[in-house]
This record gives sequence, structure tokens and C-alpha cells, in this order.
Amino acid sequence: MNLKNVNVPKMPGGGAASALIKLGVVAGLGIYGLGNSLYNVEGGHRAIVFNRVVGIKDKVYPEGTHFMIPWFERPVIYDVRARPHLVESTSGSRDLQMVKIGLRVLTRPVADQLPTIYRTLGENYNERVLPSIIHETLKAVVAQYNASQLITQRENVSRQIRKILTDRAAYFNIALDDVSITSLTFGKEFTAAIEAKQIAAQEAERAKFVVEKAEQDKQSAIIRAQNVSRQIRKILTDRAAYFNIALDDVSITSLTFGKEFTAAIEAKQIAAQEAERAKFVVEKAEQDKRSAIIRAQGEAKSAQLIGQAIANNPAFITLRRIEASKEISHTIAASSNKST
Repeated sequence: MNLKNVNVPKMPGGGAASALIKLGVVAGLGIYGLGNSLYNVEGGHRAIVFNRVVGIKDKVYPEGTHFMIPWFERPVIYDVRARPHLVESTSGSRDLQMVKIGLRVLTRPVADQLPTIYRTLGENYNERVLPSIIHETLKAVVAQYNASQLITQRENVSRQIRKILTDRAAYFNIALDDVSITSLTFGKEFTAAIEAKQIAAQEAERAKFVVEKAEQDKQSAIIRAQNVSRQIRKILTDRAAYFNIALDDVSITSLTFGKEFTAAIEAKQIAAQEAERAKFVVEKAEQDKRSAIIRAQGEAKSAQLIGQAIANNPAFITLRRIEASKEISHTIAASSNKST
């Protein structure tokens, strides 16, 4: 049987079905290509495009819908809004106090440098850069101040940290919108010393207030006593004149105050005496220091002169021995314990 000469009957409508299949395939490919060639950039974001042939393109795409070549290109979208980062670091101050400092920074990438950021740092640029430069900057700045200065000059410290961090971050194309110190924690010993100092300052202010109040009360009491004395003199003079008696003088001989006022005056006097005593102790210590220095200088000069005398005249040693023997003999002669 010769198969070459066999006629296969054609299916009715076969040409139309083939055309529909082709049309469906083309339409499907078109829809797939259209769906994968568009991408959206949301508000507050920017996009760069990676091309499989040329790599990262230098163009930065703004918000909106953009076209790309499917499979050959893919978008990389960055959030360019400022984001907060909290970092804590423990550093040593200039006076060797350990300080735990908390820092809050607002960072964002420089939008027109996104291709460079992607090439050098990738998408997680913050995690690669911020911890290292923040810790290094905090340690460098804190080491320039004493622990107490970190409190009293906090604004200057924050300004210096902000300047250094801004310059360091700009090198990596990262913008810092704000840098602020959120916390300062010191060691237990320093904290206790600060609290003791504050308590002492409060006690001093309270004592000063008590003394000033007592002084004012004293002046008020004196003025009132003078008024009372004048009133007593006037009344007594008028009453005595009624009986034809002249009063030449009226005076208050004693004036006694309350316990609180008397105690305040005594406390003030004791404090003044303690201050004078402390001043005397300091001056005496200074004088003792100067006396010791002068004595040491005199002994050094004496030793130098004796050395020169021995070098110039060896008989000087014999003379000193004779003088020492005389002193010993006089001492023995004057002693009640005679040697036999």
C-alpha cells in the first residue's frame, strides 16, 4: 500500500482555529509584556534601573509610572524620606568616667546619588554605615569633655557631634536632617557625687535663706523695739507729768528673742567660726609647705658647703670629729649617770 498517494481529508474550519490560536498567543504575549514593562514609584520614593547589559543606569526615576524592558531590566526602589535611628554607645570621658550616651538621628539618602549608593553600599546602606560612624564620633567627642561638662555644655556637645556626623555621612551620600542627644547616663559613683553636690548646694541655699530671714527678722525686731521704746517713753512721760514727775530718760535694758532666732544666730556664728578655722588650717598648711621647702633647701646647701670644705681641706673632717667629741664629753659630764 502506497501511503504517499493517500489523501487525508481536511477538517472543516481548521484555518480559522489556527488563526484564533495564533491570535491568542500573540495577545497573551502582548499582555504579559505590557504588564511586566511598567512599574510604579510611590510617593516619597525614587527608583533606579538595573540593566542586564549595561548594569545600573545613572538616571534616577521620580514618582509615577515608568517603562522598562521585561527580563532585561528591573527597578530598584529607594525610600528617600527621613527615617529615625536610635543608637546607644558607652564611652569614656576626659576624666575617665564611663558615659552611656543615646543618640537619635534622622537620615535619608541623597536622591540624585542613588546609583552611586547602590554600587558602593547596596540597599541596606544605613546598616552598613551609620553604626560605625556614630560610635566612632561619639567616642571621639565624649573623650574631649569631663563628665560634668557633658551636662553643663550639652548643647555644644550635640552641635559638635552633629557637625562631625554630617560631614562623615555626606562622604557616603547620606543626608542627616537632625541629630539630638536623647539620654546621658553616668556611672554610679559619679551619679552619687552629683546628687551629693546638689544636696549640698540645696542645703547651702536653705542655710543662706534661713540666715537672711533671721537677719531680716532681727532688723524688724529692732525697729519694732525702737518704736515700742518711743511709745513707752511718750506714754510714761505723759503719765508721770500728770503726777508732776519728770522723766529724763527711758531705755530698754534687755531684749530676748525666741529660740528659733537665737538658734539661727548661733548657727551663723558657728558657720563663720568654722570657715575661719578652715581658712587658718589652709594657711597653716601652706606655711608648713613653704617651711619644709626652705628647710630642705638649707640642708641641701649645707651638705653642698660641707662637701666643698672636705674637698678643699681634708682636715675639716678631723675638726668635726673633735667638735663632736666635745659635745659628747659635755653631755656625759652633765648627765647624772656617771660612767666608771
